[in-house]
Amino acid sequence: MAFDPKKVGFAVITSYPKWYSGKIRSIKHTDKVRGDLAIEFAQKATDAGYPIVLSDGKSAKTFVRMLQSLPGLIVTKRKSVMSGQGKRLALEMVSKIPGVEVIVLCEPEKVSFLTHCVERSVMPILEGKADIVVPKREDKLFKSTYPDYMYLSEKEANSIYNEAIVANNLLPKEMYEMDSFFGPRVFRNTKEFVS
Repeated sequence: MAFDPKKVGFAVITSYPKWYSGKIRSIKHTDKVRGDLAIEFAQKATDAGYPIVLSDGKSAKTFVRMLQSLPGLIVTKRKSVMSGQGKRLALEMVSKIPGVEVIVLCEPEKVSFLTHCVERSVMPILEGKADIVVPKREDKLFKSTYPDYMYLSEKEANSIYNEAIVANNLLPKEMYEMDSFFGPRVFRNTKEFVS
């Protein structure tokens, strides 16, 4: 089966009130760093032909205008800065785009997921082999690209989380190594999964 980006819709959220245009003035300006990555993500996604809905919560007006200038990107403002409301809004909107069979819920700072992992993550769903995919980082690459404290804390958090959901029969034992703290979620665009 040939991969068609138009069948894969992205639901993403942003909130970067301190973003500014131009060059970064300090590495401490996380809204600038994350906002620039979000713009890069949106640009690459739309250039590749992916439908993308971005729900923004109180970002700088210049950031929102920059996003709105990207052809093919649907930008919506949410009333709350709370991420849950933003995700629900983006999911609802992208699920209604004609032709979207798979939805990817992903942080827009994860540009490398977009450029290197999307096709591998969505094909099991497009081929009818899965309904939901929780991508897992390759451990060696994960360890070499994250600070030690973050690698160790996320590994432990995954272990505790997975232990709890296995113990409550919400996850099969063979999926004990699920990488929930990576972030991206991929699922079939049906009312059952979107809700």
